[in-house]
Amino acid sequence: MSFDSYIDIGEAYIIRCAKYFYVGRVIDINTKEIVLADAKWGLNEGNAFKQVTNNSLELNDMPANTIVSKNNIFDITPLM
Repeated sequence: MSFDSYIDIGEAYIIRCAKYFYVGRVIDINTKEIVLADAKWGLNEGNAFKQVTNNSLELNDMPANTIVSKNNIFDITPLM
């Protein structure tokens, strides 16, 4: 099942992968990738959502647009 229908272009999400997680605004979705603008990354060391929403984690900036392979994604959570 594809999760594309649950993702809104222009909205911000936390995307968890095996080793890292990404926070950014989705600007494009294709069959293999999600493209983020204004993206940041951090090490996936537990509860990324709690760390990001509590501002208890320093995130690293990503240059320009960031492409995340759908094959590496564990889950996606809207950032409210």
